[in-house]
Amino acid sequence: MKTRSGLVSNSSTSSFICVICGETEAGMDLCMSDCYMYSCAGCGNEMHEHCAKVPEELKEEFNEALSDDRYDVDAKFCPVCRLEMLTVEDEMTFYRMEHGYNNADALKVITEKYHSYKNFTDAVNNKWKEDKKNEK
Repeated sequence: MKTRSGLVSNSSTSSFICVICGETEAGMDLCMSDCYMYSCAGCGNEMHEHCAKVPEELKEEFNEALSDDRYDVDAKFCPVCRLEMLTVEDEMTFYRMEHGYNNADALKVITEKYHSYKNFTDAVNNKWKEDKKNEK
């Protein structure tokens, strides 16, 4: 599974991938304001405005910041920098760090348990759907 984050550009076509919801926005000469996204100055992640879950007391300041520069918005408006959520990459990095896993270790366990990439991705997708269902 290939994962890209941030601005992906090809000629005059641009796309942005929200680090929180994973939704991709793409179009000709697209800029962040066209798809209601912004980039955090603290972590560099791009996200949709509605995914930010900015505290009520900061909403007015957040809206002002978006009108100034969507490519360098203060980290206090970012749920990742506020440690209210983790990106998938951060979660994996933490897990590897805490459990002493590296890529080779993970591959060995995945191969032994699932035997094929399809079985592995099916299990991951089913677990993701189950987790999302339980979040509600």
